[in-house]
Amino acid sequence: MNHVLRSCILENPQCFGFDLLVKKNGTILLAEPSYFSAGRAYYNKPVHLWDNSTGRLIVTDFTTHFSFIIQPVHKEVSADGIAFFIAPIDYEFSDNHNSSGAFLGLFTNESALDVTQNQIVAVEFDTFKNTEFRDHPSDNHVGIDVNSIVSNTSVTWPSSIKNGSTVYAWVSYNSKTQNLSVLLNDADNLVFGENSSVSVIVNLTTILLEWVSVGFSASTGGCNGWLQAEQDYKKEENHMKVYGTRCTRIGLVKRHLVWRNKNLAKMKYLMSRNES
Repeated sequence: MNHVLRSCILENPQCFGFDLLVKKNGTILLAEPSYFSAGRAYYNKPVHLWDNSTGRLIVTDFTTHFSFIIQPVHKEVSADGIAFFIAPIDYEFSDNHNSSGAFLGLFTNESALDVTQNQIVAVEFDTFKNTEFRDHPSDNHVGIDVNSIVSNTSVTWPSSIKNGSTVYAWVSYNSKTQNLSVLLNDADNLVFGENSSVSVIVNLTTILLEWVSVGFSASTGGCNGWLQAEQDYKKEENHMKVYGTRCTRIGLVKRHLVWRNKNLAKMKYLMSRNES
């Protein structure tokens, strides 16, 4: 990811979101340290999600692993969150103000609940319970969003996303079963349990175009927290392997990318949320 982000910065800086700042040491600030800000960082190459050129639909299985740390300024409350997203290459995101706060840099107040206006799949790591969204089980939850800010499914993170420990996340898709799953772990709980995973059945070929962009988004509102995320990418021809820090190899995916978790790129942003 370090090489990916650096080449993206040098060759195509507009591939990043609105409030994104790049420091001299390569650290990325996804959203400005101010209220109601949003930003995004993209992998700098398109991903071939499915292919129907031969008349036989081929859908790519994929797995990615990343880790992040959230350290709230105020332990009592923090928001809003970070999301891993998959969207069409030319997908038009809203500006930073309209997509800030509860919308995680992905949606707007007008489009957030209307699945006909969106074309995006995301995994949200949320630190604030929005009472207007009935899908939020707590202020500390993980959800899978399909074309809407209201998660198709969500689960409370059994420890705390924002307790300052490293959280490890694996996002996988099985094209045969159409199962999109998220597996979570942290440094204090190195054994996976049923309470640390969430999944949904979704046919990505009906939601997303053949070529897609992948990346991270983040938003701030009116309560602040500090987040640091890291991810490592490495190319390898014809297949993708997934590794994790202090973890053994967990997946093999045909085509595209090798993603490894090392000290690669650190994405930092201040998160906020206005309770009203």
